[in-house]
This record gives sequence, C-alpha cells and structure tokens, in this order.
Amino acid sequence: MQNSRTIHSREVFVALMGPTGTGKSTFINLLTNNDNIRVGHDLDSQTTDVGTSVWLDKTTGLSVTLIDTPGFDDSRSDITDTDILQRIATYLQENGGRMLNGIIYLHRISDPRVGGAAKKNLRVFRELCGDEMLGNVRLVTTNWSSVGEKEGNSREAELANRIFKPLIDAGAKMLRHDKGLVSAQSIMSTLIQQIPGTLKIQTELNSGRALGDTSAGAVIIEEIKALQKKHAGEMEDLMKEMQEAAMDNDKDLRADLAKDRQQLEQLMERAEENQRRLATAYVPQGPPPQTPQRVPRQSDENGHAGNRHMGTGNSVTAPNRTPDTRTVPLQPANAESDTEYANFVDMIGDIFWDTVAGVVYVVKSSLRM
Repeated sequence: MQNSRTIHSREVFVALMGPTGTGKSTFINLLTNNDNIRVGHDLDSQTTDVGTSVWLDKTTGLSVTLIDTPGFDDSRSDITDTDILQRIATYLQENGGRMLNGIIYLHRISDPRVGGAAKKNLRVFRELCGDEMLGNVRLVTTNWSSVGEKEGNSREAELANRIFKPLIDAGAKMLRHDKGLVSAQSIMSTLIQQIPGTLKIQTELNSGRALGDTSAGAVIIEEIKALQKKHAGEMEDLMKEMQEAAMDNDKDLRADLAKDRQQLEQLMERAEENQRRLATAYVPQGPPPQTPQRVPRQSDENGHAGNRHMGTGNSVTAPNRTPDTRTVPLQPANAESDTEYANFVDMIGDIFWDTVAGVVYVVKSSLRM
C-alpha cells in the first residue's frame, strides 16, 4: 500500500509538441473535457503560449499535467520562433526546473508530404529533447479520417522508414490517434509510468549557455539566417523595381513599392532582433540531468561558442556627398517651365538616395549573416 500511495501522489508531466494544426489542443481537450481550451479548426494556431491542463487517469489515480506548446511554424504575426523557444525553455526551467515523463509529437497523416514547416519543427524537436529522452517520446499521427486506409498505411510506412526513422531507432515509438477518447487514453498509458527526465536543452542551459548556443537554438538561428538571405534578395529586386518606376514617373507604383519596402525592412529588422535575442537570452537553471548524458563538446574559455556580431541597429544614413551629375540628364526632354524642371531634379535626387540607401542596407544585412 505504501508503494501504491507513493506512485499515485507523484507529479506526472507530459508535453505535446508539433506543427500548427496537428491537434495538440484537441488531444488535451478530449482527455480533460475542458471547453476553455481554444481549439483551432484550420491551420491557424490558437496556441501562442505554453499552457497546462490537468487530467486524472482513473486507472492509476495519477494526476497528469498536460503541457500544450505552440508550433514553430506559428501562423500569428505577433509571435516568432524565438518567442516560442524561449517560452518553452522558461517553462521547463522555472520553479527549479521540471522533468517530463513523456513527450507527444503530433503529425497529420493527411499531409501528402512533409513540408518545410514540419521538417523545421521536427529538427527543433529532436534537438530540444536529445537522443537520451527519445525513449519517452511518442510520435503520434492524427487526422486519419481524412485519408483512406491504403493511402494512410503507405504514408505511415514512409514516415517510419524516412523522416521518423532516426528518432525511432533511438527509442521513440510511433502510434496512431483516431480522435477517440480511448485512443488518447491508450497513448497516455504508455507514458505516465515512464521515469521522468530532463531534456537536452535543459542540460545545455544548466551549463550556462545562452539560448542561441543550445542545439535547438542553433536550428532557429540557421532558419533566421536563411530568412535574412531571402529578404536581402527581395530587397535587391524591390530596389530595381523602384528605380524603373521612378524613371517611368509612375507615382502610384512608386508609392506601392515604398510600402512594400517599408514592410520588408520591418521583417529584416525583426529577424535581426530575434537573432540578437537568441544570442543574449539566458534562462534560469533547472534540475540536474536525470538521464545519462553524453560528454559535451569543449567550449572556449568563456564557455560559449564564440563572439557574435551584435550590430548596432538597422538605420541607414546616406553618405554626405554630391552625386556625379554628369551621369544623369538634368533637363527633361520636354520641360516647359522652371517648376517642371525643379520637380524633375527632385525626382532624380530621390532615385539616387533611395538607391544608395537600399544598397547600403542590403550590404549591411549580408555582412551580418
């Protein structure tokens, strides 16, 4: 009886992770019958923060805390992958740290292929957990009612033999969820008696690493750099369009392109800010490792991977020099008045400085990548 009471009174934590729209909140709502949990019915996420609900397993008497996390492809404009990683890390580390009995990673079997967002989520997930915790992981496929049996079986086999294979080989188990309560309870029954452990990111944070120096943080930074490179190319193309619109004296198009440029600059600034935050964010230390840990790679004498270029902002000031007017026609072909001439000169000046600012901006962004 003493052992039974000890088991029934212990804390059990199970986290749910995966891309947006895979059914994390729906799974929790099914178990807890909690109508306050916001459930999305499309690919737009209803979860922007780490949330918890309590489920009582009547078979064992265990009280289980279910942890709902946002996907790293979150569709909301007010939350970034940096925000999500920091919120998950903070939850795991706060109050002295939390150990998890299990982690459920959900994936839609109805997706005809594993897209970029799903691949990114899985990469971050594996680095977040670490191979030592994969024995406590369940790879759960959802949305089976949207595919036929033959098609579903084929996709399941492909997932098991390709994208999920490294995780399965390291101890993770692949299960189906058919949206029913019995199915959800069966999945949970494989986890709630598992020995709790700490995730790889907790071990890395406990060693004093910044969030961006963790393995999961490195994946996010890699994604940010790819995004910065994409934005730099878009800015270069946009500047060419602005020059052409200016030469054609198309004021409406110039105004539209100016708005596009402003939005793109904001996205570039946001990416740079997220990279800077990752490089400097530290999360409070949590519990000591509770699973066998591999010997960490040696860091430098400062305990970090190396210095990072922080930058000083994104504002661009045009150089204080006069353009070479010999290369620009100062008189329009059919100027009929001094006013028209002055307007034309102003337009040419705008083209020049817009071009200079854009080139400097692109070069500066490229150097920071």
